[in-house]
Amino acid sequence: MASGFTPVKIILLVALLLAVTLSIISLCVHDRDWSQKNKRGQVSIAFNIIGLLLMATSAILFLIQFFACQSKYNLFMILVVVFAALALISFSIATGTYYHPVVPVYGAWVLSAVWDSVLAVVVAIIFLVMGS
Repeated sequence: MASGFTPVKIILLVALLLAVTLSIISLCVHDRDWSQKNKRGQVSIAFNIIGLLLMATSAILFLIQFFACQSKYNLFMILVVVFAALALISFSIATGTYYHPVVPVYGAWVLSAVWDSVLAVVVAIIFLVMGS
């Protein structure tokens, strides 16, 4: 059980909160007229909201574990991982239902490359800090 702020914990907290923020932004900029006429749009929004709630729960559990329940570190971290994984599945379903018959545009692929680069940087930082 590790206590105190470590770079890995900060990265995890930022990643959880960033996922919540991006989900909220995607809901704010979504074309509601298209979704009202299209079942796939409704499914996409529903799974986006489910993912948002799961990711917010994961972030809240991480903060509770960090500040209040350090004695139950393993239990809380398992819950954080489970909720984050379920949110990932939910966001994946939301993305898949939104793009089903349509090929994603150039910007979507560039955005994917950006987030893959972010993941690479995070993993590199973790290895740098952990020394292995």
